Amino acid sequence: MAPFGRRSGVAVVEVYGVIGSRVRTPVYSRLFDTVARSDRYRALLLDIDSPGGSASGSELLYYRLLKVAERKPVVAYVRGIGASGGYYLCCAAAKVVALPTALVGSIGVISVRPILEQLLGKVGVEVAVFKGGRLKDMGGFWRGPSAEESEKYQGLITEIYDSFVSVLAKGRSLEEAQARELATG
Repeated sequence: MAPFGRRSGVAVVEVYGVIGSRVRTPVYSRLFDTVARSDRYRALLLDIDSPGGSASGSELLYYRLLKVAERKPVVAYVRGIGASGGYYLCCAAAKVVALPTALVGSIGVISVRPILEQLLGKVGVEVAVFKGGRLKDMGGFWRGPSAEESEKYQGLITEIYDSFVSVLAKGRSLEEAQARELATG
């Protein structure tokens, strides 16, 4: 199904799937820009069924949606899941409507990576790493993180989370403390 439809001067954009893979950020970014500039559409309806996905992709689409919202009303409709990055997009809408059975929220940030050090050792695979910069191989699957890397990585995740909470607070007209109470992931 096409991610873009037109009905009665209202642009309908379907955001179905993982942001960054199924919901391709460059395609949707251009789509939102077109809706913002077009005189054919007097409003935008986001039809969302997304568990989220890429933090940077969600953030980029959120800012593109704010450009639409500067010119015309944006309403988000969550039909199934509006979680994480899917909810991030809802924060650009003036109003969010959801089915009673919809899952909405999951406001938080997660990053998961496998550590295959023991498996590689069992099958006799060694990894040689040549790098410039002590943190260049941070996150490599061939070994666990050092204490410095864990601290650095957690700092990055916290920074992204703080940005998400700020967007939530602004988008839903909440105090930052209220938003943090709700943003438990």
